Amino acid sequence: MKCIDQTKIVETIDDDAAFKFYMHSKEWLFQFNDEVTRRTGRLMKALKVVDLKGMKLRYVNRVYIKKDAKLNTKLQDFYPQSLGSVLIVNAPPIFDSVWSTFRPFFPKRMVEKVNVVNLKKRPKDMLHFAQFVSEEDVPEMYGGKLTTWLPRRKLNDCKN
Repeated sequence: MKCIDQTKIVETIDDDAAFKFYMHSKEWLFQFNDEVTRRTGRLMKALKVVDLKGMKLRYVNRVYIKKDAKLNTKLQDFYPQSLGSVLIVNAPPIFDSVWSTFRPFFPKRMVEKVNVVNLKKRPKDMLHFAQFVSEEDVPEMYGGKLTTWLPRRKLNDCKN
């Protein structure tokens, strides 16, 4: 998350372009999951991993967050149940406390899909990954066994 320039996105991408990007991304994911579901006979859903390592509150742009939520809500009717879970990893310690405190105020459907993963404090949190991905396909930095990664740059490198 720290590598996403939320302010620049808000300033340079209009609502129509953002909607098209979200729609194309969700359609691609739907097509991929549908193909795997048909081939394997097992319902395939998306796992979204949100890595907060190095993320500071000053990097958050409220306009971006609202736009992101609005676009996701708008497309939710077209792609129901495409998201299996959101795993929040490398969150600051206070995040876990805040989530635990406010969790009861969110809709049950949302709470069931969001998990704050802390592999150092709770090694059993790896089970959240295991519901969607085999341990061999989870990167080492998240407690898995995958040593190679598709991007050519390091995941924590925000430069081109």
